[in-house]
Amino acid sequence: SDGDVEAADADAAASAIVLGIVVAGPNGKVSFSAGERVDVVVLGPVTGFSGMTPGGHAFVSTDAGDIGNAAPAGSSGDYVYVVGLITAADTILVRPFTYSVAAQ
Repeated sequence: SDGDVEAADADAAASAIVLGIVVAGPNGKVSFSAGERVDVVVLGPVTGFSGMTPGGHAFVSTDAGDIGNAAPAGSSGDYVYVVGLITAADTILVRPFTYSVAAQ
């Protein structure tokens, strides 16, 4: 609501929704501080991952800011949101959508 980029987290409905993946920051940095400008891919391919299972979905993780290739199967209260489609072991086609808005 404040226009800032926040780390998605499947532990809470309000923070589980994802709009894209941060791909770059100031001067090519890969970690960011509050208030810094970042580039976000909201639709399209993003590379740099490893060990993903092609053909499946990439999901918001219960570890804030992480992406997994399996839906959260944690405790009651975890939310399932899709970041995109895994097209290769190192590539996600960013296409966020709600897989399930109900707590799992």
